[in-house]
Amino acid sequence: MDHLGKTKSDKKQIHQTTFSNASNQPEFGITFSPDSTRLLLYFDPPYERKSSEAISFKCYSSEIELIWEKEILLPYTQEIVQVHSFLLDNHGDLYMMSGRNPAKDGKLWQKPQGARYVVFYYNAKTNKLKEYDISLKDKQVMSVIFQLNQKQDVIITGYYSNDFHFNAAGTIQFVIGAHGASVKSANFMPFSKEFLLQFMDEGDLKRNPALPDFYLDHMLISLEGEVLLIGEQYYVSQNTITDPTTGRQTIEYRYNFDEIILTKTDSTGKHLWNQKISKRQFTISDTRNCSYLCFQTGDSLSFYFNDNPDNTELLSADPKVQPSAFMGSKNSVTTRVQANSEGSVSRTTLIQNKEKDALLNTYYGLRSISGPQILGYEDGKKFRFCIVR
Repeated sequence: MDHLGKTKSDKKQIHQTTFSNASNQPEFGITFSPDSTRLLLYFDPPYERKSSEAISFKCYSSEIELIWEKEILLPYTQEIVQVHSFLLDNHGDLYMMSGRNPAKDGKLWQKPQGARYVVFYYNAKTNKLKEYDISLKDKQVMSVIFQLNQKQDVIITGYYSNDFHFNAAGTIQFVIGAHGASVKSANFMPFSKEFLLQFMDEGDLKRNPALPDFYLDHMLISLEGEVLLIGEQYYVSQNTITDPTTGRQTIEYRYNFDEIILTKTDSTGKHLWNQKISKRQFTISDTRNCSYLCFQTGDSLSFYFNDNPDNTELLSADPKVQPSAFMGSKNSVTTRVQANSEGSVSRTTLIQNKEKDALLNTYYGLRSISGPQILGYEDGKKFRFCIVR
C-alpha cells in the first residue's frame, strides 16, 4: 500500500502452517536487510529447540519474490546457547546469534544464561555455514544485540557480568567482517570507577564493581563506526503490607524503572564516555506510563519520560542526589533530557501532565528511534498525540 492506504499490488501467500499446541506456538519473525531490498521470514519458538530440530527460513525480495528458502540444522552442543536473533545483509546472507536479549517482564530476578555464545553465518549461494565464538572465558554475557553497519560488518555489543548475577560490570564488543569474513576485533571493557561511584559508595564499589538490573535497550552505530549503547535499570521488588486491624499481611509487587545509562565506544569497543540520566519510577500495576521514549536527531538524542515535578530543580542543584519517584500521579511532568555526541546532557520540563489531564504512555509513542518525535498521551478514555519539533 502507499502512504494513503491505496493498494499497490495483489496479496501473496508467503507461508502456510498449522500449530497443534497454541501455548507453544512460535513467534513469526520478519527481518529486513539494511537497504530494505531483502526480507527474512522465520519462526522462533518460545522453548529451546531439540538438537535435531531445524530452523525454517525464507528470503524474499522487496517485491515479495522468493530468493531462497532453507531448513538449517545448526551444530548445537550443550555448551552453546541456542540462537534466537537473526540478521539479513544486503546480499541476502544470514547471521544467527545465540541468546535472547532479556525482557523487562514480571520476574523477580534475572541471571545470565551461562554457556558459549556464538554467531552462525549462512551463505545461501554457496550453502555454507560458518561459526564464530563470541563468549567470554571467565565472564558471563548478560545481554547482547547485533546490527550491520554501512560496510555490512556485523557489530555485536552488550553488557557482561563478572559472575552469574544480573550485574553489568562493563561492555563487550565484537566486529565480524562483511560477508562472513574474519573477526576484526573482540574486546570487553569495564565501567570506570568514576562512573560507578555515581551509583554507589566506595564500600559497595569494592564489594561488587557492577551495576545491578540494567537491560540493554538500543544500539546505535555512527557513520564513523562509533557505537552508542542505551540501557535502563528495571527490577521487581516486594513490599509487605500489614493490616493494623487483623494483622493479615499481603505482598505488593512493585515494578521499578530507574536510571538510564549511555555508553559510547569507538569502533574497537573502547569507552569514549559514559553518562547517567537520573530517573526513578515505579508502579504496582500498569507499566505503560513508566520507562522512556528515545529519539535520535542528527548527533543528539532526546529522552522523554513521566517524572516527579521536583526533579528538574532538585537535580539542577545537585546532579548526584537521588531523584524523587514518579508513582503514576497526574500531578507530574513529562521530562525531556537531551544528550549530545560528547555526552553532555540537559534536562527540561516539556509538559505539565496535570494541565493536559493525561500521562505519557510509552506504549503508544513512536518506537522508531530515527523517526519523528511522536509522543502519545492517554487518560483511560481519550488518547492524544503530539509531535515535538
